[in-house]
Amino acid sequence: MEESLYAVWLTVKCGISRAKALKLLAQFHTFSEIYALDGNTIATCKFLSDAEMLRLAQKDLSDVQRYCSLLEKHHVTLLPITSPDYPSLLQTIDSPPVLLYCRGKFIRLDEHFCVAMVGTRRASEYGLATAKRLAQEIASEGAIIVSGMADGIDTASHQGALAAGKPTVAILGCGVNLVYPSTNARLMQRIMETGMVISEYPLNAEPEKWHFPERNRIISGLSTALVVVEASIRSGSLITSRLANEQGRDVYAVPGNINSVKSAGPNHLIKDGAGVVTCAEDVLEPYRTRFVGKFSQDELPEVAEKIAIEMPAQPTPDAVTSFPARTKADTAQSNPDQRILAALGETPMHLDEIAEQTGLDPGVLNSRLLMMELSGSIVSYPGNRYTRTS
Repeated sequence: MEESLYAVWLTVKCGISRAKALKLLAQFHTFSEIYALDGNTIATCKFLSDAEMLRLAQKDLSDVQRYCSLLEKHHVTLLPITSPDYPSLLQTIDSPPVLLYCRGKFIRLDEHFCVAMVGTRRASEYGLATAKRLAQEIASEGAIIVSGMADGIDTASHQGALAAGKPTVAILGCGVNLVYPSTNARLMQRIMETGMVISEYPLNAEPEKWHFPERNRIISGLSTALVVVEASIRSGSLITSRLANEQGRDVYAVPGNINSVKSAGPNHLIKDGAGVVTCAEDVLEPYRTRFVGKFSQDELPEVAEKIAIEMPAQPTPDAVTSFPARTKADTAQSNPDQRILAALGETPMHLDEIAEQTGLDPGVLNSRLLMMELSGSIVSYPGNRYTRTS
């Protein structure tokens, strides 16, 4: 529990980026050790900005404890990279997530054979039917289907695993308390009944455009094999296949009509050496001797305190937002909370306007707004708007 608490302190309260957090962990090994650093030792970490050093020197955990209580209330599992339950495959990738938020019925993925399935959001009937059938057959053998819960092939892949009565895992590009796309609210609820949704982003993190290429490395990183069903040449799915190759994963593709743009991606991958998939056994057969005992399992291990959060009957408009461009690295200075309070008044102010007036980096601003709301110093309103507490 302490490691999780300190991981939240480092990533959410202090707003330390993934790259810098991994540097700190490489040097000091655990989140507990990082939290215990004194000012002199922190000053030796020259890759940190002055503002980041100041935040690391602040050891008050009251708002972090409130945040963790909120997570516990909603039964969200925190999985820091130092946890023994953190997936070992994911630890080996370039720039692994520092902290995972898991929601639903917790599954220790190291104990299972995971297959990622990805493809276009604008899939054909052939693509949707093929993805659902393959996922159902692969899941029926006991493998865990991993995908991104996007429209199209992702959705069909999750549905196929659920149709087999098996769990599936969705990697989100937003906080685990948000639904994106909003039309998948019911699917997300069904996934969490037997499987889980995972994100490296904290609660209330919006589905920013740049989150999705980042989450693709997790989809492939968690899996031994990646299957591309339908995708154009310039699609995110082919980016995922490239990441899978870089991570040493096996890439497979479903062949399609040579005249279809949607099949251009898989056909290209096959020409480049990807395995051809026409049935589930094409994916499963190479691994049966390597993963003895991990197929056709009826029971999945779970952590006792992990249960699903109740979902709203209808998705809220706040779950879907526009995609602002990614900004430069952390520009925050000391006392970001005071700068936020100085900018806010009695009229709700939009997040973008707060960022403009304070000059704070969006990542730092989002984490501070969340902490300030938990501490009661500000009030949030729908549409990313905030006021000072009266």
